[in-house]
Amino acid sequence: MTPELIWVNKEHQVGLFGFGFGSIIPSYLANPEAAEMVLPYLPPEFQQSLGPSIAGDIFSAGTILYELLTTIPAFVAETPEKTLERVLQEDPPPPRAIDTRIPSGFNDIIHTALHKNPAHRYPLASDLLTALKDKKLSDSIAVAKAVQEKTANDDVGKYLQRYAKEDDKRDSQVSAALSEWRQEEEIGRASCRERV
Repeated sequence: MTPELIWVNKEHQVGLFGFGFGSIIPSYLANPEAAEMVLPYLPPEFQQSLGPSIAGDIFSAGTILYELLTTIPAFVAETPEKTLERVLQEDPPPPRAIDTRIPSGFNDIIHTALHKNPAHRYPLASDLLTALKDKKLSDSIAVAKAVQEKTANDDVGKYLQRYAKEDDKRDSQVSAALSEWRQEEEIGRASCRERV
């Protein structure tokens, strides 16, 4: 799971696309721009060919939560190889160390979600959700707004704006694909009714 695979429609419903990374690390190492969009979100065990798991999804969700809170990726380096090394060997700074307006309770949540050992992460997504609710995320909306304002004029803001434009483009592509699929489905149903 990466930020590019998450979309929110006008009704504020969240959707996920493109499940399953497969054996992608070698191909991403050859394409630095694509690597920047995927490798920082891959769990450490993925590099050891252990394949997808709930624990891996928790890790990826933790990286996205970290980026939402701090406006910077948890794991990013000058090259794809160094990014993978950072995912394997380093812990990111606690969110509150980056911005003191972030409630300290998020430090524990992030630390657990991004643990290098999958067995030490939240066992289920519902456990992560429970931890987030316990920290009263709704009380942190002001923090998110402040962070958004802070980044509007710096490089991170430009980075986020770039992804927002890509999201808009992807939304229109998804809408077109869904519309085409519905038309084909309707044609198929009409064809079946004619045969009956």
